[in-house]
Amino acid sequence: MRRLVGALVGLLFLAGSAGAQDFDGLELKAIIGTSGFLDEVTDYYPVVGAAARVSLTPAFAIEPEFTYLRASSRHQDYAFQTAVIWQVRRGRLAPYLLAAGGVRHSQFRFPGALQERFSSNEFTGGGGIGMRIGLGHRFRLSPEVRFGWEPIVRATVSLGYAPGPPLRPARPSPR
Repeated sequence: MRRLVGALVGLLFLAGSAGAQDFDGLELKAIIGTSGFLDEVTDYYPVVGAAARVSLTPAFAIEPEFTYLRASSRHQDYAFQTAVIWQVRRGRLAPYLLAAGGVRHSQFRFPGALQERFSSNEFTGGGGIGMRIGLGHRFRLSPEVRFGWEPIVRATVSLGYAPGPPLRPARPSPR
């Protein structure tokens, strides 16, 4: 985990030398990764999900997302969050910062108990850092690390697809 965070921070500072490639408009994303919770420090849950990033300006975007976290057949979570994203630099390697908040729905099964099923809704949110890597004009790969509340830590990689042309032509980042 420390290596991943270190690599993302290192790429943040190196991104200014990358070739120019703007990513504006809509991006549809598939998400995969892992997450950890405060009360289960040694347990990490697999995460899968989908998101849609919508650029509002060249530097800011919003990204509603749905994720599914599965601990076991007896415990699973569904989370819906919206992230506000600030793209630090533009180009083929584009680091970004984000803040997200939403709701997490947890479902538990306790076979044989008086109340066999239990569910709850809780706030989920946090902040993080990521790197958007251009793979041509339509595809992007985005490793990301988030820290926050339930889950405490989340490390994911998403593959994004931009269905339409960029809103603005590619241009170099100012140096």
